[in-house]
Amino acid sequence: MAGGRREVLVLETGTSEAEPIWTEFLRKLTRRGLRGGVKLVISDAHEGNKAAVSKVLTATWQRCRVHFQRNALAHAGKSGRRAVSAFIATAFAQGHRRGREPPVARRR
Repeated sequence: MAGGRREVLVLETGTSEAEPIWTEFLRKLTRRGLRGGVKLVISDAHEGNKAAVSKVLTATWQRCRVHFQRNALAHAGKSGRRAVSAFIATAFAQGHRRGREPPVARRR
């Protein structure tokens, strides 16, 4: 943020979601001022994105909960969506043992 305001650092379109495109996007962010200290990146589960995060930022990657839920509901079928949605909401609401990070945050 610049002076307490949000600022767009990079905005582009790509021909695909392949690793080289994401790698270049993240490198542009670093050239624009994104420095070390990025510990967690939350995004959809495209392999190219995950590989680029690991390569450029060496940060932990976590799947976006919204994308996870949308993908799960797309496979649930119309009659199962309510139950699957409730199950996912319950799972995300669960706490974790004191002194341990949540299982999702440990995944890379």
